[in-house]
Amino acid sequence: MADSVTYLYDVAMRTLAYTRFGSILGISSLAPLQSDAINKGVVLCPKGIAQRSVSEKRGEDFLEFINIHPSRFEFSWNRQRTSVAREGLRYTKTDGTVGVVTADAVDISYNMWFWSTSLDKVRLCMEKYLQWQHDTPKISMTFADEFVMNPDIRFSAIADESSIEDIFNTGKIWVYKMTAAIEGWLPKLQTPEKEIHKIRLTTYDNTVGVNSYTEVAVEDGSQDTELAAAILMFRTTLIGIEDVDSVAQTFTVSKDRTSDFTAGVTFRVENSTDLDEAYTVVTSTYSTTTDETTVLVLEVIPGSTVDGNIRIHE
Repeated sequence: MADSVTYLYDVAMRTLAYTRFGSILGISSLAPLQSDAINKGVVLCPKGIAQRSVSEKRGEDFLEFINIHPSRFEFSWNRQRTSVAREGLRYTKTDGTVGVVTADAVDISYNMWFWSTSLDKVRLCMEKYLQWQHDTPKISMTFADEFVMNPDIRFSAIADESSIEDIFNTGKIWVYKMTAAIEGWLPKLQTPEKEIHKIRLTTYDNTVGVNSYTEVAVEDGSQDTELAAAILMFRTTLIGIEDVDSVAQTFTVSKDRTSDFTAGVTFRVENSTDLDEAYTVVTSTYSTTTDETTVLVLEVIPGSTVDGNIRIHE
């Protein structure tokens, strides 16, 4: 995934905003695919260029949307003085030994602006934002498929930033700003063991029922920032391609992925030079020597360029 941990927090907040408010503003209906809908309706940029950024994506002057931008990064001395920060975050590895992840405490504030020509819609977003504080969304980061970190989110007051003086130029546009802050950690990624392989988001929705949760996850994500954000919009697994053999009709991926590639499972290859197709798994074999899984597919593989990602819906 991307080297910047703070960017991963950006993607997480973008995902939560879409999941929570996208349907109110009609963002979920902007395109048939959720991946296209989020890219058209939720942007990571400052308020001053948000309208231009969205209009370039959709080809229109103004549309209802959400824009998010981190406004403050601050080292947290209070949390840095805790025993967890001093001694590291301990966890039990799959082999039974104890691992330690050291990290620095950081507070990241995010401004989220909700744009609409309907005052009722932005008020509905405001009300759901207030209720969100009770629902307590969770962001989890998993290291090396073993260690999980769960930063908290704090909420601030809501401000009406509608530019009424521009009503004759742009029409009546309502803009509400809502601010949330993540009490995050910046892991010191010094060894491959401490690389981030997965982001999992969990939100509690008390309108569905007690203990009802929504989760989305990304594993071994792409460096493509738009794709990384889009993948978080639906339950899916994204896996990088390590090698391809068009003659033997096999793909090779890192780690033991035999549980993902069982016989009959279908997957798609995306963002590749000449491999973008749907494939059906015949068998998959894991090699302890190379720490890789070889996947035999039923269909003919049309190319041999090693790039792109494999996407498996859960």
